[in-house]
Amino acid sequence: MGSNQRVNFGYKKVDKKEKGILVGNVFTDVAGRYDIFNDIASVGLHRIWKKYAVWLLNAKSSDVVLDIASGTGDLALEISKTLLKKEQLWMTDVNFEMLSIGRQRCLDLGKNFRTVLCNAETLPFRDCYFDKATIAFGLRNFTDRIAALKEISRVLKPGGKLLVLEFSKIEAGFGELYDWYLSNLLPQIGSLVVGKEDPYQYLVESIKTYPNPMKISSEMNESGFSAVRYQKVLFGAVSIHQAFTSTDTD
Repeated sequence: MGSNQRVNFGYKKVDKKEKGILVGNVFTDVAGRYDIFNDIASVGLHRIWKKYAVWLLNAKSSDVVLDIASGTGDLALEISKTLLKKEQLWMTDVNFEMLSIGRQRCLDLGKNFRTVLCNAETLPFRDCYFDKATIAFGLRNFTDRIAALKEISRVLKPGGKLLVLEFSKIEAGFGELYDWYLSNLLPQIGSLVVGKEDPYQYLVESIKTYPNPMKISSEMNESGFSAVRYQKVLFGAVSIHQAFTSTDTD
């Protein structure tokens, strides 16, 4: 299939190489107002979800942790509360504007984490380096999830843990109301906060086209993870996956 492979960018099918550029443009547009939008759109719930996800991560004080698609640093700051040294946490993102805002925010709070601009599909780290890895609301934006998950598996130590927090499909009974909120209200909130509706139209479509948790679990198993499990939050609006790399080093 090569370079002509087509992938989803929201509802559209685009060339695989083009998706990364388009997603990058979306986050460049929203970077400066990203946190404000999230607070309004989720009524602050995204912060509770992230705290809960970090609790599930159960990082030890000696762990070396990789936070992928770090964005403005919410998860990194929460994880760092359990670590002995700031050097144990690495923030990465493919978008320069988002990562710059996240790094500056952490620096303002006295947290000088290691920060790397990189694509999750080609992580610039040696094998078996990290104890744990996290992704919060970023997996659905990856061009090639399998490639990224395999890379994460590669850089995790045997028995290492991956935690993924992501939007999901809401359960029956609330689905129509949630769909109306996503389709009608969310882009308008984006337009008011950022001044543009198009980026949030993509974000809505990316949520709707994101696979269900069973499919994501299957992709994690395919990518070298085991003991994969997930749980739904807020009637399924959000899912949290936990997965582990094999302890077999033979």
